[in-house]
Amino acid sequence: MTSESMPIPEPPLSPRFERGNLIPSEVKEFDGGIFVGYFYPHLQISINKRLQMPHGDKSLKHVITEYDKTHPEQKQPLISKLVEGEDRKDTNGKVMGRIGGLKQDIAHGLDVAGITHQEVAQRSIPEDKRLLYVEHMKSNKMHGLRNIHFEKDDNGNLTAVMDSVGISYPSYVYLRSPELPEAMLDLANPTGTAVVLETSDNKFILQYRKPYDPQKHTGNKMHGGIPGASAAGMWKQIVDSPESNAKQEAREELGLHITPDKTTAFIIDQAKELSERELHLEVNDLSNMFVTGLSGDLAVVHAEVLLLGKLNIDTSTLEQRSLHTKYVNDPEYDFEEKFVTIPATSESVWNLLTRVKCPLPANHIAAFTAA
Repeated sequence: MTSESMPIPEPPLSPRFERGNLIPSEVKEFDGGIFVGYFYPHLQISINKRLQMPHGDKSLKHVITEYDKTHPEQKQPLISKLVEGEDRKDTNGKVMGRIGGLKQDIAHGLDVAGITHQEVAQRSIPEDKRLLYVEHMKSNKMHGLRNIHFEKDDNGNLTAVMDSVGISYPSYVYLRSPELPEAMLDLANPTGTAVVLETSDNKFILQYRKPYDPQKHTGNKMHGGIPGASAAGMWKQIVDSPESNAKQEAREELGLHITPDKTTAFIIDQAKELSERELHLEVNDLSNMFVTGLSGDLAVVHAEVLLLGKLNIDTSTLEQRSLHTKYVNDPEYDFEEKFVTIPATSESVWNLLTRVKCPLPANHIAAFTAA
């Protein structure tokens, strides 16, 4: 594979590109102010290797502890938020719900694996339970993309090649402000997927995120009450099973040491799953989906894989199906099947991005720009 011209911009930049590498001229670099985008239709994705989180004085715990020492003005130390979680409040100070920390993640993992407090205290956890716990915790990790660069094969196909490090959800929640030190952001910065869907009558779908209701514990805690991409979620890592066959399949699905088309297919499968769940699509509703590029949110620091999907159904059919489909409540990631459509034209996207009073999340803006 070969690389081509156009230098990588200087940080702060998300996703994290290898400094000194070059961006091919076919990739359209877009500076959106609150995001940076690298657009290329039918981009392939390949993960080169999985990285381990650093230890010692470069570990997450050490970096955050040192930060807390120099920022005594914080109401709650950052390390405490990460471990214990914090209440989420509205502009009037009213508690809207609680965002969990690492302790909640660990407790949930122990519960899933059936590990009792007594087994933990006595350090007598059965091996089968321990393996189940490890698998569950790995499955909750998100891809943090590092050392990204573009390569071409002999046929001219373009691939974004990258390494991956596992990022926990609490790390993303509490370590995403651009005001935090670069070293700290490098230990978080996970990757999501943002999908723009185009109906058969040439309309783009904007989905409405349901506001969080603390009494009913329903709604979207992170992005409630705002429009966004047709579907969106986090790109989670694959579990490495202790069984050799399953482990090999997991490594293949992750894209390790194999052709990039399989990694790309896995991303698309996850994106299709999100689209079907959030908009009540059926398997045959999607005729095509492909990666349109990568972007990085500079306001809420994280990366995104951008996708465009073509539907076999029109807007009217989608609206009728939404009205007649029983809604399944998911308190943590609650999306309401309300959506609006705009013409799938550059003019409509421009108006959306420049005139909407309630702005979309930055990487969702990138997804519509790439579409």
